[in-house]
Amino acid sequence: MVQGGLPVGSSVVLQGPPGQEKLRFALTFLAEGLKSGGSGLVVTASQSPDAVIAELRELGVNLESVTNENRLRVVDWYSWSEETVQDIEDRGIVIRSSIDLTNLGVALSRAITGLTGGGSRRAVIELLSPATSSYEVTQVYAFAQSAKRKFDRHQFTSLVLLEKEMHSAAQLTTLHQPFDGVIEIERTRSGDRIGRKIGVLHLKDTAPDPTFRVLEISEAGMRVVQDTLKPAAPGTTARGSVLESQDERAQRLRLILQIATERLKLNPRDADALFAMAAAQATLDDAKGGLETLDRLAVLDPAYPGLWVLKTKLHAKLGQADLARQSRMRAQQSEPEAAKAIDATVPCPMCESPVALDATSCANCGVKFAPTRSMEDELDDLGHAAIQEMVQEELGPVKGPEKALDKPDVRAPKPEQERDVPPAKKPIEKTPSKKGLTNGLALGRRGAAKAGRTNGLRGRTNGLRGRTNGLTNGLGRTNGLTNGLGRTNGLTNGLGRTNGLTNGLGRTNGLTNGLGRTNGLTNGLGRTNGLTNGLGGFRSSGFRPAGVRRMMQNAGWKLYLIPLVSAALLLAPLFFVPDYRGPAYPIRIDGQFGDWASQPTEAMGPGAALNPNIDVVRFGMVNNLGPYAFFVQVAGSALAGGGPSPGTMDTVRIFVDIDASAATGYRIDGLGADRMIEISGHGGTVLSSTLWEVDSNRDQRDWNGWIKGTATQAAASGSQIEAEAEWLSSSATTVPVIATVHTESWDGQTDTGEFPVSPTAGTLSVIADPEVPDVLSGNGVPLLQLTLTAHGQAVVLDSLHVEVAGTAAPSAALSLRLMDGGTLVAVATPTSRDVTFSFPARTIAVGATTYLYIVGDFSGTSGDTFGIRLPSTHPFGLGAAVVAVRENAGARIVGYLGVVPPAPQVDGAFDEWTALLADGSNDVTPRPNPDIDVGRYGAQHGGTSTFLYTDVLGRILRGTPVPETPQPVPLQNTPALADTDRDTVPDVVDPMPLDFNNDGIPDAQTNGDYDGDGITDFGFPGGTDYWLNTTLPGSFPAPYAGKFVSVYIGPTQKPVALGEDVLRIFLDIDNSTWSGYSIGGIGADRLVEIRGKDRAVTQSALLAFSGSFPGQWAWTPVSPVTVAL
Repeated sequence: MVQGGLPVGSSVVLQGPPGQEKLRFALTFLAEGLKSGGSGLVVTASQSPDAVIAELRELGVNLESVTNENRLRVVDWYSWSEETVQDIEDRGIVIRSSIDLTNLGVALSRAITGLTGGGSRRAVIELLSPATSSYEVTQVYAFAQSAKRKFDRHQFTSLVLLEKEMHSAAQLTTLHQPFDGVIEIERTRSGDRIGRKIGVLHLKDTAPDPTFRVLEISEAGMRVVQDTLKPAAPGTTARGSVLESQDERAQRLRLILQIATERLKLNPRDADALFAMAAAQATLDDAKGGLETLDRLAVLDPAYPGLWVLKTKLHAKLGQADLARQSRMRAQQSEPEAAKAIDATVPCPMCESPVALDATSCANCGVKFAPTRSMEDELDDLGHAAIQEMVQEELGPVKGPEKALDKPDVRAPKPEQERDVPPAKKPIEKTPSKKGLTNGLALGRRGAAKAGRTNGLRGRTNGLRGRTNGLTNGLGRTNGLTNGLGRTNGLTNGLGRTNGLTNGLGRTNGLTNGLGRTNGLTNGLGRTNGLTNGLGGFRSSGFRPAGVRRMMQNAGWKLYLIPLVSAALLLAPLFFVPDYRGPAYPIRIDGQFGDWASQPTEAMGPGAALNPNIDVVRFGMVNNLGPYAFFVQVAGSALAGGGPSPGTMDTVRIFVDIDASAATGYRIDGLGADRMIEISGHGGTVLSSTLWEVDSNRDQRDWNGWIKGTATQAAASGSQIEAEAEWLSSSATTVPVIATVHTESWDGQTDTGEFPVSPTAGTLSVIADPEVPDVLSGNGVPLLQLTLTAHGQAVVLDSLHVEVAGTAAPSAALSLRLMDGGTLVAVATPTSRDVTFSFPARTIAVGATTYLYIVGDFSGTSGDTFGIRLPSTHPFGLGAAVVAVRENAGARIVGYLGVVPPAPQVDGAFDEWTALLADGSNDVTPRPNPDIDVGRYGAQHGGTSTFLYTDVLGRILRGTPVPETPQPVPLQNTPALADTDRDTVPDVVDPMPLDFNNDGIPDAQTNGDYDGDGITDFGFPGGTDYWLNTTLPGSFPAPYAGKFVSVYIGPTQKPVALGEDVLRIFLDIDNSTWSGYSIGGIGADRLVEIRGKDRAVTQSALLAFSGSFPGQWAWTPVSPVTVAL
């Protein structure tokens, strides 16, 4: 069946119904290996090790020999359910493990190490399904990945057992993913006879026989009978002729979602596409996602047919009884007939207890039901109906009888009479107006008589549009309309990027590899020879075929007709697709900005930059139906650049926080940026555009933590810039994606957006102004003013978190009050340095400004300092809203309690510094920077201590958000093509542009393992994989097909670049210019160095000069330094 056996070193899933067939088959496989001198490993979870060993003995294995030669090990994950197992216990050839999967992994490694015998190695793993009863599927999946790596490393050929009926389709797809293939055993019953069949669904690096064959089990063993299954009756699916794995089924359903997504890109208010998407999500067991889509639909069209029926089903599935009840009432009001199906029941065929139409088992007797019609069957029927409609419209109704076409006189061989159930009686044709429907299909508009069509609709062999062999033998034209009306290779570069949706919607040979399997809409929607074996009957205009209606009435044990409806809504535009004009996203990155006119963007206040070409005046981002699109406008000309030839580029950097957490990513503007888009250009042209990821293993302030750069789309024109980036968000989530923008001119000037933005959440802009007086005494002392403005969306807040600053204890404030003008909002009595004000929810409308004040009551006279400031993290109780905090420079942020102390202190208040020396202003080179422009300085002695003071014209220790110098214009002025997944295939021709190893799982959903090798990629927490390796599929376009790709993503030798400001104070303690470091006319023996960023001290020290000559920069740490800002 697999043409040569299982490939050595492969790990293959063996799935099937509950029973002993799978284990018997697998142990037979293991026993044969042991008897031929090889080694074997068994992991058992449902049978005791004694039972497994006994069965191996029955299969002819010499247990004494294989034990003495160390050729057999049994990992026991069964005994913990019967008795206590402490971690890992060795008992001869049996290694017992506790329930913990970590211990099980250790036991597996120990068992592999214990096999010292020679020969080939085989393994049987009977674990995954039992493990899902105790662990989440994701945990079992991770264990399976780890086990697979071990088997690969030690060249085991393995069978991994799986109870198919225990798992949903999505779970099966997940559990299949780590392995190299799937073999399935089926069991059927006819009277007193039980039949078994086995087939290979898929197997890596082989060309398996795609037919199911009879599996016979007897006392002598097991054997596969070579007789194939009987051919399927016309119009039905031949189960044994063509197989479809769970992966393929899931891929087909995802294609429906992809079609719906394309429809929504064309029209975000497409109700049909929304309903189809919800139906497909429901079929994929994503009830929550389906409900979210239905909620969108309910806003657009609350009367949409089927909406409330489906919502009722999904709410009930999630256990949301109240919501299900409300949806049921809406369904009964809007669709009383359809609502009856919600509660409809039928008798169980075994015990006659009532069960729901969509039940998969009987609660009374436990019998399980197999759906008589799958989603694919519904799509087949729908394909027939939709195509007939199109044929009628293109060729027109037949006005008179047509002469039946000749039918070749070739008879198929008579199938063997092997039946598990009696054959169904041939249905009686009750439509006299139809003649000569030889193996074909005739459905017309009412009143039109249709004559015979041999092998399809008017001879349409192999499909419809995309007519290779078009109407051949159809209307009497040799080779018909070959390549005439249709498209060979269909929607090549149609709705996708290369080859349509890569054999998805492109129509070489019909809808080749679209939604079905063979010929028909060839591999399109149907399974058998065109529309051969189709439907007969009348049909009125529109998608309401009578044949489909009858099938609805006759179908048993199915959920509802949602899959049929969803495909119907989507297939109509599939046959009538407009000419391709690029990806149909709301925003196209083409340098034309008219599509931004309807999108929300935010005005930014004027910046401090002298160069208008980097002065950001407007910024926005939108979810571009998959990727995110960004818009930046400056006051002058975007990306103008400057400087002597060949010139230096201006740069725009967009920092994106994809998890709304400041604890992860690069720290900037209060965000934790996980991605950065860097766009540089000159002369108004984009010369480079790169999407970067942050290395989570480096300091959050380290600029050189940006790694894995890959080209992304960007364009500029006039004062505007637009860019796009894929997979910024790893999955659908309620956490907002947040972005902030920074610009840098060719000569080093910088500007920043006034506040971050998010497409799904409002932004609360907060300006903090300290109002602390010199001395704090009495009641109602002002401490802090907050100016709050909402942008994008209204913001609701219900709490405020602040921090106590200064040297005094928090309890020095008898009371703190939050005021709105003269109105009391909340009161807090501080007991720690973290203080929270809670109050009834307050809404700030878009564009509205609210002023809040914090005042305190004081009675102490200690001279200690006290003040209030906002924390560096999210200070408001806002839910998912975004907060942008800016703290203005004030005279002070703390005041003295009662009196000003007579002696100098390092306490953050500066009243004791009354005699200071002034420094010249605007003397910073090469360009002005008030944050490092010293204003005044001084020194005092107090006892044995020396006190030092300095201030700047701007904000001290603000730091540099982007510590990188402007870059020169590159010699090659053509920007690289976007290659989001770094597989060397440009996105414009990459069938899977977000998937490095092209396994169907987008990189953002791989948990940090882009190439699927089981090792976490460098840059993710704990990641150790420095290389991404893959081989491009043979289906990729030339010259990429079959190419091996290896990309280095490991650590670089770049030094740490924290962007700190540094304050250095040089001290000459011996008043001698002949000793110490020579600077400013003194010989500095000591150096006080203070480093910081974002107004926080990161390092401070007193250092002693240790150089051998006055110009040598060499210092030795002496002691730390106390600092207050």
